[in-house]
Amino acid sequence: MNRVEAYRSNKILFDFIKSNGISGNAIVPANICQSVIDTLLLAGMTPLFVDISSDSLCAEETWVKQAAPNASMFIYVHTYGVESECPKWVYELRSINPDIIIVDDRCLCLPKLEVEDAMSDLVLYSLCKKKQVDMGSGGFGFVAEKWKYSEMPVPDNSVLSNEKWNPNYSKMMEQKEQVLQHKARINQVYHSMLPSSIQFPDAFQNWRFNIWVPNKKEIIQEIFKGGLFASGHYPSQAKNCSAAVELSDHVINLFNDFYYTEEQARETCGIIVNCLNQL
Repeated sequence: MNRVEAYRSNKILFDFIKSNGISGNAIVPANICQSVIDTLLLAGMTPLFVDISSDSLCAEETWVKQAAPNASMFIYVHTYGVESECPKWVYELRSINPDIIIVDDRCLCLPKLEVEDAMSDLVLYSLCKKKQVDMGSGGFGFVAEKWKYSEMPVPDNSVLSNEKWNPNYSKMMEQKEQVLQHKARINQVYHSMLPSSIQFPDAFQNWRFNIWVPNKKEIIQEIFKGGLFASGHYPSQAKNCSAAVELSDHVINLFNDFYYTEEQARETCGIIVNCLNQL
């Protein structure tokens, strides 16, 4: 696969689509971020939303297979930056639709300079703000040999930018190691101070530390009142996708990046526990 770079990973997706004249439906999980949807629309594609699996939190196999005959592309998103290869069934979609294009979206994952799995058509990593390795901007990816790839212009004032980006991969890898150490310290605070019943499995605690709570809105309000921060999961893009709606309604993403200290994490835990005790 060939490595490519752009100011944002979504620009790589746009360039890939336009370089190869791809059109039609793109299957995406309903819990995907809005910026990907905006990019697909700008590139002239139509998002086709599917629900997620309650176990993997990624796109649900049955839904995707049902949609595959009518799609040109499937974007497999690693929810919460879960570190895994695409499951086998993703590539088996080609037995249903030999022309389907598979995009492996690892934008919330820790970046890697080599791709172990070369079965996807496009692999994406992001280094923009709020990603695991936050360099302020930048994205890179890997394009399979059979595909064309050129930088394509986007309209002024669009959701994307024609701005150039000069990668510094050595700095990225250095920061990656620092990120791992910092997240481990913050995650340990959350792990030790919060009820285990609300914590997600460790595999989903990479990008942020994620918890499921019955009173999400109240807890987030109290965290902000305390001068602290947290976020909710992306709203589901489709109301009929019940598992994605469940995440949106109940999951809180607790910060574990360089913008958050261990003391802030402890204060956040105190607020959460207090809110839960008042139920």
